[in-house]
Amino acid sequence: MRPVRPLAAALVLASCIVLVSGSALAQTVRVSDPAGDGLKGHSLDITAVKVANRDHAIVVTIPVVKVAHGDLGVRMRMRGDSTKETALVRSLHRAKGDTNSLFTVAGETACAGLRVVWDDAAKRVQVRLPSRCVDSGDYGAVGVKVIFEIGSDADFAPEGPKGGWRFTDYVARG
Repeated sequence: MRPVRPLAAALVLASCIVLVSGSALAQTVRVSDPAGDGLKGHSLDITAVKVANRDHAIVVTIPVVKVAHGDLGVRMRMRGDSTKETALVRSLHRAKGDTNSLFTVAGETACAGLRVVWDDAAKRVQVRLPSRCVDSGDYGAVGVKVIFEIGSDADFAPEGPKGGWRFTDYVARG
């Protein structure tokens, strides 16, 4: 049996740590939104927005007071992009099923792997947008803003310090 060389063992261990921790190091930002400031009856009332800008996907998690049928819009902009909003994920949550769409500056865009999960038990909605679906994956930091609508009533986040709807701080790609 050959003895293990310390340098070789250290290199193998270091590469395993880098490979395993890569996806765990995704950059995130979280903003809170007070319950009761949005939709009447507290359905789809946003309580926070968490954005994770991972290597292969942008994941937006939106905790709500209660999941209900309604419309969701998640607007995204990429740092340095000349357009104000680069992408819009729209999801319609209905009793007959959900409809999810991605819109970019080019219009409605097909995106294999786009997922929107309306999770009643966890009281949240989670959007996963593969990075290849936005600018062919050629972007860095992203800012996000979210809106829920039920009929003519709406809740949005994050809100600016003087009111109004704003984007989250940019979240670097992890």
